[in-house]
Amino acid sequence: MTVKLNLSVDEEVAKEIKRYARRNNTSVSRIAEELFTQQISKENREQKSLNFFTKTCGIADTKVRDDVKDTLTKAIAEKHG
Repeated sequence: MTVKLNLSVDEEVAKEIKRYARRNNTSVSRIAEELFTQQISKENREQKSLNFFTKTCGIADTKVRDDVKDTLTKAIAEKHG
């Protein structure tokens, strides 16, 4: 089901959007829907990633993380003097 959505944009921007739609053989509505869908999907992916990191942060033992950090620091120092 589709519904109407009113948007307010600058007059010049509206003209450019309409030209773009004509050049690409599509509608302003289709362009807006695709852009909103992409943005919402991006934000959902970012939120899922943030939730994952928030849930898993702190699982590893601090001593283990420090050991890994020390090992990497020493390896870099040995390689690059």
